[in-house]
Amino acid sequence: MVPQLAKREIPKEIVFPTNYKTSFKKQELKHLINIAKSSHASIKVLHVSEEDKLNEQQTNNKKLLDEYFEEVSHSFHLLSQLSVPAAINCFVESRESDMVAFINSKHSFFASILNQPLVKGIAYSSKVPILVMHDLKN
Repeated sequence: MVPQLAKREIPKEIVFPTNYKTSFKKQELKHLINIAKSSHASIKVLHVSEEDKLNEQQTNNKKLLDEYFEEVSHSFHLLSQLSVPAAINCFVESRESDMVAFINSKHSFFASILNQPLVKGIAYSSKVPILVMHDLKN
């Protein structure tokens, strides 16, 4: 999705928000990895949390993402004390990121927030393209 106000340029930094509660398959991330490779973009994995520590499942899922993204420049970031939409917007704006990418799953991190009016409003006023990838589990 490319919102009307979005800048239209080759991405150099792509934000991938996650709570690490979902175990992704590499196949689900292939489009993101391909975009990052072809545009020489870095992927910034953003964890928005109220918790200071990751549980064992989250730690394992973070390690999986580190393996999946080994072919592209990537790093891990944490924001807390903000709602998910606010944290994403703050991170994207402060870093002047070029794209936000996530996997749409009815059981995922974004499932509950995608249907909220606030998030729909953010998507429509976004200044960066949003890549929504398909969850292969559904």
